[in-house]
Amino acid sequence: MVFQTAGLGLATQDGRDARAEPGDFFLLDDTRPYRLRFEGGFRQHSIEFPRALLPEWGAWGSELTSTRIDGRRGPARFLRQFISSLVDEPNAADHRAAVRLRDHAVDLLRTAIYDQCRDTRAPGERRCLDLMRAMSHIRDRLDDPDLDVASVATVLRISTRSLYSLFETEGLTVARWIREQRLERCRLALESPGNGSASICEIALRHGFNDPAHFSTAFRARFGMSPKACRQRVGNSP
Repeated sequence: MVFQTAGLGLATQDGRDARAEPGDFFLLDDTRPYRLRFEGGFRQHSIEFPRALLPEWGAWGSELTSTRIDGRRGPARFLRQFISSLVDEPNAADHRAAVRLRDHAVDLLRTAIYDQCRDTRAPGERRCLDLMRAMSHIRDRLDDPDLDVASVATVLRISTRSLYSLFETEGLTVARWIREQRLERCRLALESPGNGSASICEIALRHGFNDPAHFSTAFRARFGMSPKACRQRVGNSP
């Protein structure tokens, strides 16, 4: 994510050109070719984060790279204010606080994208945005052990069949996607120094797993190591 604070920035990726003025944002995928150009004096901030924090990227990322997000209106203005405050703060936060701030920034970005695009996309693209909305709702409630297809569909005011269909177009199932996101959250928590005093069982429960044995089996299948080995690998044992 790039935040333009002065001058004019031009970005090209996936056949689109973004013209960013001060206060604007745009997204780039740094695993693929892109081009940046500038006119006159400029200043911008680049905020990098792992794809795991934005799992919807697989569904709609190529539709949004090099697309201008107006940071002066709607929810995007809160993203602009939040990023500006982080940039202007000279004191470095501790690791645990930094992780929370990063997650807040990504959540604000997701909200800004959805707000800007929901009324301007073609039917197929709106479907991608509906999937993004469903994924965002799920990510916000991964700590709820009762999170399931029916509860998600009810909150989003769509049928369970429609929810299944949204995920199937991307080769996904709702239940598997929920489990994958919970496991990824647990991995990040196990590797975070801020969680060094929490037991593995506590971390699993915080992220919606109510059976420690099932969690351990699923974690090993997903990452090729036990939760304990993951924690020890980064020297984060309690």
